[in-house]
Amino acid sequence: MALIEPFDMSGIVRDGRGVKHFTDLPASLVEMLRRSVDATPDAEALVELDGQRLTYRELWDRAARVAGGLDVSPGDRVKIKE
Repeated sequence: MALIEPFDMSGIVRDGRGVKHFTDLPASLVEMLRRSVDATPDAEALVELDGQRLTYRELWDRAARVAGGLDVSPGDRVKIKE
């Protein structure tokens, strides 16, 4: 008898122990943001209460400017000091 799932289960598989796993997760936060930019560049990505609103395209552009000013290479770890 097939298990009835109440939600869309596309992109999810169960391993041998029955644990669910996503099959198409982005490899990194950067890849996740890039996918959002490509899919919906003008959708709101960030909204500050009583403040700025940024689209995915604007967020990508600002993040690229910050990243361009850092002296890091692929694989380097970066810490944000509090």
